[in-house]
Parts: sequence; C-alpha cells; structure tokens
Amino acid sequence: MISFDVFDTLITRTTAIPSGVFALMQDELRKNSMYFDVPEYIRENFVDLRLNSEVLARKSYCNGALEDITLHQIYDALAMTGTLEEDIRIKLCVLEREIEYKCSIGIEQNIDKIKGYIKQGEKVVLISDMYLEEDTIRKMLIKADPIFEKIKIYVSSGYGKTKGSTNLFWAVKNIEKAEFSEWTHYGDNPKTDIQSAERLGIKAQYLKFEPLLKCELKALKYNEKNTFIQQTIGIARNTRLFYGLTAVKAIGSTIGGAVLFPYVWWIIQESIKKKISRLYFIARDGFILKKIADIIIKELGYQINTYYIYGSRRAWRMPSFNKSNSDVELLLNWSHPNNIKTIIDLADVFQITESQLISFLPNHYKKIKCFTAANFKIIKENLAANNEFKEFLYKIHENKRMEVIKYLQQEIDFSDDNMAFVELAGSGYTQLCLANIISEFYHYPIKTFYFKMDRVHKNVNCRFFDFLPSNLYLHVIIEMLCRAPQSQTIGYKEIKNKMVPILGEEEGRAIIQHGIYDYIEGIEWFTQEYVKLIQSTDIKPYKLELLLKYMDYIAKEPDKEVMEFIGGMPNSVTGRENKVIQYAPALLRRDIINIFLKRTYESIETYYTGSALDYSVLRSNDRNKKLIEFCKKNHDTFIGKFSRIKKILVEGRYQQGLQYQIPLDMIGKRIILYAAGNIGQSYYQQLKRYNKCKIVLWVDKKYEQFREMGLPVSNPEEIAKYKFDNIIIAVADKKTADSIREELMSKGIDAEKIF
Repeated sequence: MISFDVFDTLITRTTAIPSGVFALMQDELRKNSMYFDVPEYIRENFVDLRLNSEVLARKSYCNGALEDITLHQIYDALAMTGTLEEDIRIKLCVLEREIEYKCSIGIEQNIDKIKGYIKQGEKVVLISDMYLEEDTIRKMLIKADPIFEKIKIYVSSGYGKTKGSTNLFWAVKNIEKAEFSEWTHYGDNPKTDIQSAERLGIKAQYLKFEPLLKCELKALKYNEKNTFIQQTIGIARNTRLFYGLTAVKAIGSTIGGAVLFPYVWWIIQESIKKKISRLYFIARDGFILKKIADIIIKELGYQINTYYIYGSRRAWRMPSFNKSNSDVELLLNWSHPNNIKTIIDLADVFQITESQLISFLPNHYKKIKCFTAANFKIIKENLAANNEFKEFLYKIHENKRMEVIKYLQQEIDFSDDNMAFVELAGSGYTQLCLANIISEFYHYPIKTFYFKMDRVHKNVNCRFFDFLPSNLYLHVIIEMLCRAPQSQTIGYKEIKNKMVPILGEEEGRAIIQHGIYDYIEGIEWFTQEYVKLIQSTDIKPYKLELLLKYMDYIAKEPDKEVMEFIGGMPNSVTGRENKVIQYAPALLRRDIINIFLKRTYESIETYYTGSALDYSVLRSNDRNKKLIEFCKKNHDTFIGKFSRIKKILVEGRYQQGLQYQIPLDMIGKRIILYAAGNIGQSYYQQLKRYNKCKIVLWVDKKYEQFREMGLPVSNPEEIAKYKFDNIIIAVADKKTADSIREELMSKGIDAEKIF
C-alpha cells in the first residue's frame, strides 16, 4: 500500500505560512458588510484570537484518548469570549473553509507520483493530521486534481488519532488490512511522516517542502497579519517549489520578482489612467522590466504595446549637445566627475580625441598628467565659457545626432503623445538630452517612468513619473536587480537601409556568465504565478511594504548567495570603462590598507573601482573585516601617519588624484605652501576645504603664470614678511625639493620647519 500526507505534500496554500489564512479572514471580516454582525472585538483581533483559541482547544480536548481536535472545537474555544452566538460560530467556520479552499493549490510533481502508482495498480490512501473535515480536504484536493474524488482520506480530526503518536497509522492498517512491511508512506514532516512511520516498519519517503528563505522569514517577522506580504511570499515560495528553482533562479523568483513586479504593475495601471498605449523600455534596465510587462499585458488582456529601445547616456548625451543644450558644467557634473582624473578621461566624456581637447586648453594645462580638484574646476569653468569649444562639440557630433534621430524615428511612433518611456533609476539628465534631440520633430513633452530618481525635476520638455521618490541606502542596488544580457549602447550605424545599435561586448558577456538568464527565468516564473493570484484575489501588487523590506535586506544584511550575486554583478559606473568591473568587488588586503589606513581626503575612486564600498566590506571575510577595523582605528595614529609617509617615500611619486598628507603635528599651525603645480594645488584645496591649518602664504617662482590662472600665488621673496610655523614644499621631484630646501635654509629658515 502507498500512503501520502496531504498538506505541503499534495497541496499547499498561497500564503507564506498557515496563519496567513487567518489574516485573509480578518481582512474579510473587516471590509465585507456581511460579517458586520460579528462582534467588532472578534473582527479586529481575529488572527490572534483564532491562533490562541486553537491552543486552548488542544489543551482542553486532547486528553489522552483524543489526540486531535476539530474546527468546531476551535470555535467553541473562541466562543469563550462570550461574544459569539451559534450562528456566528457557524458563519466563521464556513468562512474559514472557504478561504482555505480559495488559498489551496496543488503540488503537481507529487500528485504525479500518485497518478503513477494508480496506473501501476497500487492501492493509494491519504493520511492527514488536520482539524479540517475530510469533506473540506477532499474539495481542496479535487480543486488541485480530479484524481482525488475516490481516494480514501484518513483525517486525524475524524478519528481522534494522529500520525505523530502512530495511532492513526494503526487505524489505517486495521481498516485497510495492510502490512507495515508492505507499506510506503510519503510526507514532508520529518517527525510525523518519517520518524513515526519508520518506528512501525513502514518505508518512509521524505518529500521536502520548499522552506522560506532568510529574507522571507525576516519580512514576515511582525508582519504575519499583512496579507499582501503573506501572499507575495507565498507565491515566491510556491514558484520555487513548483519549478525547482534554486541558486540564481531562486533569487530572481524571490527578490527580483517581488521588487520589480510592483513597479511594472504601477507603470501599467498609470498608463491606463493616462491613456498611454505605447511603452518604450530603454536599454539596458528596461530589458527585464519589459519581460514582466509583456506577461502582465498578455495574461490580463491590456491594450498596451511595448517596445525595446537601444539607448544610453553614451549614445544620447553628446549628440544632444547644441545651442539650446550647451551647458558644459552641467554635462560634466552628471558624468561622474570623481572618475574624470586625466585629460584622456575628460576627452572621453566629450567623445573627442585627447589632441582635440588639448587644443582648447590653456597652455599651462596642456601637459597635466592628472587633475587635482583645483585644476579640474578651472578647466571645467574655462571650457564652459569657451564658445568656440561648444561650437566644435556641436559640429563634431552633428552626424551622430542625425544617426540618433534616424534610429529613433525608425523605432518610435511619434504620431501623438500617447506614449511613454520606461527607465529604472537616475538623474533624468539623459532623458532631458533625448527630449532635446527629438524636439526638432516631436512637439510634446516626453513622459518617462522611473523606479527612483536622484533629483526633483521640473522641465517643460519632460514629465517624470517617479514610483518611489526616496533616497534609498545603496540605491544603485536596484540597478543590479535589473541587468540585461548585453553591453551598453555605444551608438548607431546603418546596415542595409536600417539603423542598428552598436553595442559594447565585454560587459554583456560577463553579465551572461554571471547567470543573468537564470535570474530572468526566475522572475518570469514568479510573474506568471503572481498574475494568477491577481486574477483570483483583490491583492494590490503595487504596495511597497515588501519591496522596501527586501531592499533594506539586500543592502544591509544579505545572505551569502544574494550578496555574491549582487556584489559580483558586472557594472560599469560611468559607461567609459575599458574593462569589466563589479558593482562591489571583494577587497584585497592592499585595497583595505590603501582605503582605510593610507587614504586621507582624496576621492575613494583613487583606490576603489566599484560602486558600493560598504557592500564590498559586507562581502569581506572575517579576517579582512578585522583588518578593516584595525585600519579605521589606527588611521589617525602613528601607524596611519607612518604608512602614509612611507607610501610617498617608497613610491617616489604621487598617485593619480592623491590629496597629499601633512604630519599631524602641523594641524592648527600657520603654513606657507611652496609650489603651485599639481601637488601644490592639491595641498591648497585640501587645506582650504578641511580647514586643518591656516595658509598664511602660497608661493612659487612662476607666481605670475599661476595668477593668470586665478590662483592666489605670490613671489617666494614675500616669505620674509610673514610669521609662520612650517613651510610645506609641494614638489614631487626630490632634487627640486632639496634645492628649494637648501635655498630656504640659506635665508635663515630653520630646517625643522621645512617639510
């Protein structure tokens, strides 16, 4: 004989945990007028009362001879409140059966096992420890599959015996005249289905039920009564169970789906309200979003068409540069300026050659190898005021602008304003550039949906719809949940009279190798199952409770699998990188020492290539975390000071973007800064910004040249007129520095004051 357990073996619920049924009942009691005759005390506290009444019923009725209780006995216990008449008790019992039936769903892979045994001629029975009646359980089973119409069901509430005590197995043996040695039992409970059966000599087969993940358990904590969270987590768990999703697929179905589905649902509902019939999902973040939208639209029959548009900041920003969009400073400020460290970097932002850019720079900046904050600011202001440079940019990108226009006109229906673009996150600047490009032939404001914008925008050419106006911690994580199996769009070219996008190569391959297709598959399965739930319930999918809990979980305390998937995701920060980098790369020992011990005020990008240092710290092993704490603790001690001096002496040069250190005993002193080159300008900006010392004088023999650049540099002869505590020689070349030192000492300045 073959026997099967029922709940979480053959059928399960659409809620995360069984008490989710009571939460759904409480919602129904509160909002449905047909239950307003139920006392308000019961309606408002139903979940807690129902759970505790079951405990009381078990304590009262399970006295040895009786091992399990019935649904009616639970409501007898609830009636001890003194507020339930018999007709109300019956009404609540009926409601619980209805909700249980509505929430039940079959586990097909295990039902198929039963079909296989019946086909082989085996005798099959079902055995369940449950307070619900046999008839109710049978209805739930038949809903899953009609094969259960005639299979015998043994329920503990009907026999007063349970599997846990083995007495229900004995009852089945006697009725079915079966032998334990010729009996196989399947179930999901290690104790009642496996251990109890094996004690009798029954061959037990464990059918593992899909457990809730750490993020789901954390989200449920203190939220068991939240029906939205209960049902959404239930769908994610069941999706993993039904389709055997593990690893990256499970991350997609559990977190990716739960976070991105509400956004896409909101877009679709807003589009219906705003009479938007065409949605253009912009690469690359729009790739997964479109897949979700297409499933929703198809299954629910919405009259909205979706399209995928290849575009990027790289493809659209510079081609948009013209007389009405010529703010160079704004362009650079929205181009990750901390990553612009050299003339080559700056030229790449403008998408011109190094030699072309140098021709527009003042002579004394043409040979700068790396920028300080001061000279970058001056260069930026100089270029912003250079109309000849702006005209050059406009002309050199004119062909690219025409290519963009040709591609957009080919792919987008501009006939009316019943369309909108879909983005994920950002400043909105690239969309402003897009609006500028198409303004020549499209005279409506362009509408764009965003999951999260970085700024509040008011612009006549653009209308932004922001799903989550916020400043989420490590907000770029949302982009890691929305990667596409392709590199960024670089530009466009014409092939056989059709404009096609030019894509990068390396990052797209790296994203595919990282498992993006498995992740997307998980999201698609979740979306399919969630749409089924929407069709059968009144769930509001755009609620933010679970999304925010998951975002917080991912950012602050992810499990290792999630952390490695997110942190290791290939992610170009600026779109200008020439190699693949990770969102939050694991830190090596040398990285930790440079960042947390040797670094002072220089930008983090000097040492760190990722987008989220805090997340890289999370990814560190215990040994490296201890090293990080040690470096932080000793940054301002002798150890930190010595390491920074040693770095300068050993390297004999200054790294790109480095803000140079001063001894701690100079803090608060009067300083004369000698030399106004790159290093001198870096020192000057550092000391002025952080107000650590008082700069009484800044000198250089080429002071007239630097004054023309707007820098307050004086003749070294002025030193004699000032009172000071120390002189800092801001020169990298040792011979030059020694020469300056000797010259100062020859004028009677104490060698101990010279650094």
